[in-house]
Amino acid sequence: MTVSFDLPLDTPRLRLRAPGAADASALDAIFSDPLAMAGAGGPRSSGFGESWALEQRACLAASAPAALVIERRGREGLAGIAGLSPGTSAEAPRLALLIAPAQRGEALGAEAAAAVLVAAFARPAISRSPVTRRPLSRPPDPDETPARIEALAAPGNAALIRTLERVGLRYASLDLRAGVQIYALHRP
Repeated sequence: MTVSFDLPLDTPRLRLRAPGAADASALDAIFSDPLAMAGAGGPRSSGFGESWALEQRACLAASAPAALVIERRGREGLAGIAGLSPGTSAEAPRLALLIAPAQRGEALGAEAAAAVLVAAFARPAISRSPVTRRPLSRPPDPDETPARIEALAAPGNAALIRTLERVGLRYASLDLRAGVQIYALHRP
């Protein structure tokens, strides 16, 4: 299975794009924030943003699950990250979603997650029209899109659970070993 996005992904308020080297300091600010990283293993050290951005660009180039940075239209800085990360199987990548604490409470996570889900399940673009420069598509091939997308949520993270349910993911199981609930959305 490959995952390829026609970037950028645009929504009414957001633009999701590949992370660049210029994003390193803004990513470091998000990744070093204890509140932002509370459910993701804790804050990361300075410099993590740059290595993370390089890793995500390599994943995008290989059509592997990758996360994108979220920009808010008309505002400076990054609002967070959203995308896909490798899951327990190649057929079920995980939704990756991290919204900067200052950007929370405005349903930006749901908007970004919905854009990622639509793009992940969409028909893969094969070329662009020489006239309109728009992507031409072919019917979806089940081997080229994920069978399902999963997300992990701590049982007490009500805001994340609401966001996942708002974009169509449903409770699937409980991973007692990891202490997380697994939510899933199957290919339409």
